[in-house]
Amino acid sequence: MYVRREKRHFETLHLYFRLSVALLFVLAFAGCEKAEQPTLHQSLEDQADRIMHNASMEFTEEGLLTAKLNSEKLLFFDDRHIIWGYEIHVDFFDRDGRLAGILLADSGWVKSETREVTVYGNVKVDMDDGTRLWADSLSYYPGVERIKTQSDVRIERRGENISGNSFDSDLNFEDIRISGNVSGRLRDE
Repeated sequence: MYVRREKRHFETLHLYFRLSVALLFVLAFAGCEKAEQPTLHQSLEDQADRIMHNASMEFTEEGLLTAKLNSEKLLFFDDRHIIWGYEIHVDFFDRDGRLAGILLADSGWVKSETREVTVYGNVKVDMDDGTRLWADSLSYYPGVERIKTQSDVRIERRGENISGNSFDSDLNFEDIRISGNVSGRLRDE
């Protein structure tokens, strides 16, 4: 199913997702690979090179606040060039400094070489225009500038909603594709 949408309300979403990637990318210094599973005798924390508790970082572009990342805990894996975060909360700001959107997730990681980001568990995106997205996981692929998940997803906008799985969208939510177990609809605007 395809839903086309004008850019006027979602032009900044593209910036928001790029900034969330930048937020986590700034934390990493080199290329990375998938995180390896810990051994039975080690937890992820035991394997981490560094741990940052109650992390809060502000990000600016051309002197303007663009995003603020808060995380209960960040784990840095220098040899694998991966950063894991727990209890992730990202506030996105528009060019006037007003809160424009929020991303929440239980956990997530970033690969610095590819700038891919994946968040897991109770993923929720709230935009200032009332658009909301819920998923079990959500990944951003910067090479194609797409947001994807195979998990169940639900999008709500102006009293309408659509749900399913195998979600794929551009960053502006102009080209939304849900190909599995689709129910509901969102009108073109």
